[in-house]
Amino acid sequence: MQLLIFMALFLQKIVRNRLIMWKKIFALITILLITVGHKATAQTSVLDIDEELIKKIPPKQFAKYGDLYYRKGDYYLASELYEKALSRDPTRIDVAYKLAMALYKSRDYEKAAKWFKYVKEADPKEYPEASYYYALMLIYQGKYMQAKRALLEFKTKHLNYLKTKNYRKYNFLKKQVEADLKTIAFALKAQKNPLKVDIIHLDSAVNSAYTEMSPLPLSDTELVYASLRADSLIITKKGRTKKIAQAYRIRFYKSHKERGQWFFDGEWNMPWNHSEEHTANGAFNPDKTRFYFTKCLSTDTGYYKCDIYMSEFRDSSWQEPIRLPEPVNHPIYTTTQPTVGILQKGSKKIEVLYFVSDRREQGHRGGLDIWYVYNLGGTWSRPKNLGKTINTPGDEMTPWYDQETQTLYFSSSGHPGMGGLDIFRAKGAANKWAQPQNVGYPINTSTDELYFILNPNRYSGYFVSNRIGIYALKNPTCCDDIWYFEFETKPELIAQIYAYDEADSLRRPLDSVTVYVWLMDSITGRMAQIKTLKTDSPSPIFYKVFPNQQYKFTAERNGYFKQSQWLSTTTKKLRDTFIVAIPLKKLILNKPYTLRNIYYDFDKWDLKPESFPVLDSLAMLLKENPELKVEIRSHTDSRGSDEYNLTLSQKRAESVVKYLVSKGISPERLIAKGYGEKHPIASNDTEEGRAKNRRTEFVIIGKVKINYQDEIFKELDDTRSKQNSPETTNKQNQ
Repeated sequence: MQLLIFMALFLQKIVRNRLIMWKKIFALITILLITVGHKATAQTSVLDIDEELIKKIPPKQFAKYGDLYYRKGDYYLASELYEKALSRDPTRIDVAYKLAMALYKSRDYEKAAKWFKYVKEADPKEYPEASYYYALMLIYQGKYMQAKRALLEFKTKHLNYLKTKNYRKYNFLKKQVEADLKTIAFALKAQKNPLKVDIIHLDSAVNSAYTEMSPLPLSDTELVYASLRADSLIITKKGRTKKIAQAYRIRFYKSHKERGQWFFDGEWNMPWNHSEEHTANGAFNPDKTRFYFTKCLSTDTGYYKCDIYMSEFRDSSWQEPIRLPEPVNHPIYTTTQPTVGILQKGSKKIEVLYFVSDRREQGHRGGLDIWYVYNLGGTWSRPKNLGKTINTPGDEMTPWYDQETQTLYFSSSGHPGMGGLDIFRAKGAANKWAQPQNVGYPINTSTDELYFILNPNRYSGYFVSNRIGIYALKNPTCCDDIWYFEFETKPELIAQIYAYDEADSLRRPLDSVTVYVWLMDSITGRMAQIKTLKTDSPSPIFYKVFPNQQYKFTAERNGYFKQSQWLSTTTKKLRDTFIVAIPLKKLILNKPYTLRNIYYDFDKWDLKPESFPVLDSLAMLLKENPELKVEIRSHTDSRGSDEYNLTLSQKRAESVVKYLVSKGISPERLIAKGYGEKHPIASNDTEEGRAKNRRTEFVIIGKVKINYQDEIFKELDDTRSKQNSPETTNKQNQ
């Protein structure tokens, strides 16, 4: 797999009198994907088609020319040449091994297994690793029990011998065997617990004879995707290379579905689709004001390099795309496969661009990694690696970020899967992620699965795979097609949200209310704000929620304290409506709000446990309103001297502040003030009056600058500070 990716990144253009254009195009497709998936040639052999090329190769030189094309990454033509060589001299075990490797790298797993088995039986001492690759081909075919036996045979009979012959290869294969045995164990378990999902191969209204990639649903019935729309082998002669390349470039297409049937709509008529270069991997930002995509350009040295471009929606139309600046795009390495999420707290809203790159910068884990940058109002932060929770020494690619559930979907060869590339999901954002989880079988299989994306309805979507059932032009697993999936369970859960004045006994909805939607990650406990909802009328807001989630809805209205209500959507009902009614308390500056049930022992200032629930509520109120600065006031009755009562009340106020600080409230927002007996609210002549005077209050005295404690926003603030520093400004000016 690593060699395939190496081929995709560094394959040079072939300029000959008789240029086989499909090879160049496949390389471009693979670079655009930055993955192993690419379409193969037609069922008719390349050698059968290009008779002139065959005539120029002496029969004794078939193996030599096979080596030449193998080194150039043309594994299809190499395999054809190796087969020709073996047909003339079946005793060439070295050629048989090369044939097996060429077939493996062109994803012809069944045929590759046949030849690896032939080699391991014919000459196990010279080719001990053939036994391992035979087992690997069985994994890729989903023959897990046979693969397990073959791996154990390789481990006991051939691995130690390889240690004396090539220690580096021995060490690599030793680790791979252990990883593959875990893959088999995971796959067998997953097959016993399949997802309840229907999977459908899309017909020729979407999939074509060449590759399809990067599905992007515009609605539940509209699909945009990238493709090379050609149905036959593309061969170009001298002088026609450029023309053919432009005619057969990768671009965006659109299809739609009516009454369960798909219809091809042709090219997607957008500014980013008018380029003469190859374009793919489209992604909108959540509010659909920006569109990101990948464009591959030819360099002077003959290599192809991919960069991310962006188009903005302004003045009622999409503008001409622009290339994102460095350091988002890299001057040397490929940058591709964008997807976008939003970080927000209150009115603070930041766009996060996730992408795939092979750049060798700080944090690089190996192979292809997923990175992220912040869009800081038109300027960009320095890219950062998502870290070892997501990225592995293997390859991670084709990310898609689901803003509604704060979940990143991506494909990986390094996390435990079923073989090949598997699709995983992980909750989180930017630099903070839960441990990835395999999405399960049969979405994942023993072949490659990538480009997972959900429809707006969230119970159906698409992915790309080379599993059996594709339009197979070369072999049953040669090529990548788009597949549709739909879960059998289709929950419709609605939250009916409104805020009301807590003094209103009728609980009538207020107008001009803003509701912030928060989602809890059950694994990390992290709260993420995912949506901002507004209503100008005195009516509820209807919002779609998802099963088995923990939501928090925070209501905000001028003149009121912000307040929240929690909602758990763990329910057995597939269709349900949840009522979320949020009472709001009026906010008045310098008005004392009495905290009832605050208790101390006689002549003491230490809080009694009975006081904690009330203070916990105050702490929650202050957390919901992080901009408020309050004064904690403590009062006594008239018994005792003025000086004594002043000291006692001050210490009691300080004990309340200390408790609130222990609950996470910044001390900068709290002032402790003891007033002794100076401000009675009742007569001190009766016990009832004295009890009222012994009270604790809080008063809103002003506002402070919000200091977000969230780790992600702290990182963002650090990024802004560095970008605005004199040193950075000077460098930018230079």
